[in-house]
Amino acid sequence: FNGTAFVAISAWYIYYSTDGVKWKQVHSSEGDRETFNTITAHNKTFVVGGDGELLCSSDGINWSSPSDII
Repeated sequence: FNGTAFVAISAWYIYYSTDGVKWKQVHSSEGDRETFNTITAHNKTFVVGGDGELLCSSDGINWSSPSDII
């Protein structure tokens, strides 16, 4: 939770919710075969990682790698 949204992960998917009850899948890495295994939120930014992949989001819906942001 970053103050406005919830984000959860499962093996290949990232899910988003505004209330913690209704969830929407917003990202999939299934085709890449990289699995997510860690998530954190800091200063209203979500960071998800696993298997050499790292993704960041400020809203929990749109995700990009840190190299796309820098």
